[in-house]
Amino acid sequence: MLGLDAMRAYELILVAKPSLTEALRKKMIAGIKALLKDLKIVKENEVGQKTLAYKIKILRHLLLRTK
Repeated sequence: MLGLDAMRAYELILVAKPSLTEALRKKMIAGIKALLKDLKIVKENEVGQKTLAYKIKILRHLLLRTK
């Protein structure tokens, strides 16, 4: 079994609708952080609104369950 020091690092990139209000965006980020409360966040970088290389037409989601 791996110790905490040997755990892999992962990145999470959040893409949200640009129509979200500031309050809803902050609420969404707080909800994600609540899900990750048992993990150590080593760096957080909010880059703001950016133009993507292509338009996202269909919004899809993926739910992952881990042990």
